[in-house]
Amino acid sequence: MCSAYGQRGAATLRPHGWSSKARGVRCLRCSVGGSAFSARPGTPLFRSTLPPAKAVLSGRHLAEGCGMRATARRCGVSRNTVLRCAKRAGDHAQEFHEQQV
Repeated sequence: MCSAYGQRGAATLRPHGWSSKARGVRCLRCSVGGSAFSARPGTPLFRSTLPPAKAVLSGRHLAEGCGMRATARRCGVSRNTVLRCAKRAGDHAQEFHEQQV
């Protein structure tokens, strides 16, 4: 593991291109250790191919009280995609809550 891992505010991360032009996920490189990685670790979209706009839209529908199937129809994705997105967002929110409380 890099000696600069977890340091906030240190200017050790530099842009290192994109994962693909179609997905538009920023890649970063550590100037201390030299390792390259995605900018999405620690977010609900890490290792997800779902476009961020659809993930946000499905979250909004779920927050408004729509069911899983109705959300899937409105967002144009499968029900399993909505379930997976809701689980990731819920796990992320739970971890955030535990850190803050």
